[in-house]
Amino acid sequence: MQTARHLSDATGVPIQPETDLMEFNNGLLAGLPHKEATEKYPRIPDLPPDQSVYRQESLVEFRGRAEKMLAKILAETADDETVAVVTHGGTINQLYHAFLKLPVKDGMFFSTADTGIHEWIVEPTERRVARANYNEHSGEIR
Repeated sequence: MQTARHLSDATGVPIQPETDLMEFNNGLLAGLPHKEATEKYPRIPDLPPDQSVYRQESLVEFRGRAEKMLAKILAETADDETVAVVTHGGTINQLYHAFLKLPVKDGMFFSTADTGIHEWIVEPTERRVARANYNEHSGEIR
């Protein structure tokens, strides 16, 4: 939300909060240090994407939120408009998968680092990732 506020202050464009852009719901793991979380709640290998454990959302539910938001953004945005979406890396990955129409569980991961700008272009006959610039912890976008 801090990043969105900075963008809003700089551009004069109001913030439109969307709960469906929140990061993956970690359930019982939320707020725990990584070591403690992995000890108390070990990873379940080959968990089907429609199932969840430890009160987390499933991968299908997470992807569903991304699909819903992408559909909303595309439906509400005019051809000549630009939209800035501010969210976290897991959600950005789900948006990429939805945007590129990739399967829910395909083993692909889009590296977003800690700060990034991902430019997507939507045209009537194609969708393109025009640019993806990101930087680790510097607070500076290239």
